[in-house]
Amino acid sequence: MSSENLETTNTWQPDPAWDYYLAWHSLQYAKSQIEEALTFMAGEEFGSATADEEIKQLLEPAKDKLTEIIDDELNFVDVEDDESNDE
Repeated sequence: MSSENLETTNTWQPDPAWDYYLAWHSLQYAKSQIEEALTFMAGEEFGSATADEEIKQLLEPAKDKLTEIIDDELNFVDVEDDESNDE
């Protein structure tokens, strides 16, 4: 992780060598989609089928990204765990 980036941009950015670098960026994308859906939702005085459809469309990419992260990116194996399975 890089505190150096925090000093220059005022926003924390991970070091590209960090193990969670790709997952972190993917989660940031999902977070932005969720925030967009929440913003839209907050602007709706009453619930409606049209609003629900818009919210679903905003959340679908976040859902897909979260599934991708869980299934593909969070799959580290600790060395100790891997070695104990070899015995």
